[in-house]
Amino acid sequence: HFSGLGHLRWTVAQWNRVSWSDESTFQIVFGQNSRRVLRAKEEKNHPSCYQHQVQKPASVMVWGCVSAHGMGNLHICEGIINAERYVHILEQHMLPYRRRLFQGRPFIFQQ
Repeated sequence: HFSGLGHLRWTVAQWNRVSWSDESTFQIVFGQNSRRVLRAKEEKNHPSCYQHQVQKPASVMVWGCVSAHGMGNLHICEGIINAERYVHILEQHMLPYRRRLFQGRPFIFQQ
C-alpha cells in the first residue's frame, strides 16, 4: 500500500521493484462537424438542405501496466469490468508481463 511519506526515501532499486497499472475510458466522437446534404439537383447550395449530423459517441476502456523494466501490453476491455473480469485481466495480462520483465524477482504490484 503506497501512502504516507515513507516512500520518499526509497532508493532507485526499491522503485525498480514496483509495477504500476491503470485503466482508463476514452470516448470517441465521430461526425461532430459533418453535414449531410439532402436536396434535389436544382436546390444546390441552398442552406435549408443541410443537416448537422452527430453520432452517438463510442467508448473504449483500456488497461495496462508499466515498470522501470518496460511496458506490458495494452488490453482493450469489453463490457463492464467487475471483480471477476478484473481478476481475469490480471491473470491473462499482468502475470505474463511479470514473468517476462521481472523474471522471478520479487516485485510490488500497485494498481
